[in-house]
Amino acid sequence: MSKILPVLIFPVLSAVGLTFVWYHAFASGFISKTFFEECANLRNPNRLPSSGYPFVDQGLCLLISLFSALFDQYTYPFLLWLMVALAPIVSFMALEASRVDSGAPLMVRNPTLTGITIQTMSFAFTTPLYWLSIITSGRANMRPSFTSTVSKEHAQAIFLAVLLGLVAPTFYMMHFQTPSTILAWQPFPVFVAIVHGLCIAFTGSSSKSGYSYIRALYILNFLANAYVHLSILLPNINNLQSLEGLFVPSTSLIDLAEPASAHALHLLQWDTYIGIGSTVFATLWFARSAGQFLGLLLWNLVAVPIFGPGAAFAGAALWRESCLHSDVVPRNKKRGKN
Repeated sequence: MSKILPVLIFPVLSAVGLTFVWYHAFASGFISKTFFEECANLRNPNRLPSSGYPFVDQGLCLLISLFSALFDQYTYPFLLWLMVALAPIVSFMALEASRVDSGAPLMVRNPTLTGITIQTMSFAFTTPLYWLSIITSGRANMRPSFTSTVSKEHAQAIFLAVLLGLVAPTFYMMHFQTPSTILAWQPFPVFVAIVHGLCIAFTGSSSKSGYSYIRALYILNFLANAYVHLSILLPNINNLQSLEGLFVPSTSLIDLAEPASAHALHLLQWDTYIGIGSTVFATLWFARSAGQFLGLLLWNLVAVPIFGPGAAFAGAALWRESCLHSDVVPRNKKRGKN
């Protein structure tokens, strides 16, 4: 596919993300009310022990209040849906940065920086720019070679890093739902980087292909996303109004009189749809031929509504990895026989 189209589309998606996530949050009065009124109260349960800097304390309280509102019984399923969908995207970013090729753009070769930008500037703003870097650098549809593979040690390390650095903090946050677990979840990109770095420090790296571990990682991501998506969809299949309220965002500002959960869900919906939407859309650039493009398009059209966008992306990413490792895996097996 053309590299001109993403230059026209992804920056616009990023700008739209800023509008619906940040502008709507400020314009509705939700941010001001939470920051200046609710979080100024020293007795607010979402305000952690003082750091000595009121602005920092109130900012952390605002962040915790936003997530706490999403633990509402009605909004919790959507938050869970997003949390599970993050895993294959984080896996992709970590794998992409671990390839032998060192000529990647900054956002690609430094997933920790990209992850921190997601956490601070929003998923909707950052992710389209990440995919713009992937596509315009030619990495989306690169051909199999030695530099396109991920070593066995890096693949093992990333598997553990995603499990311990992302899945574990997410589980604790979603289960305990306390201010401290919410705050502890925020720097997960750093946790992923630390676990990855420690594993590589102990094991080193080699030229052996890590495809088997990558395949297992994406299959688990697919199964987890499909399970969560179907567990939300199937019980409400005859209640379209409930599904619409949970999954269809409003294009207008939320009235300040609405509960915090309504404001939080509105922000999360737009953050999620632009972030994950741009991710699924970017998989079309994985294709290296018209036939592959049609296959990916058909896959997304079928898999997104049935299994969820996280599962659809995991499937497309796994297919891409199978192509990138296709020339290397047989060669390694052949060497092993000699």
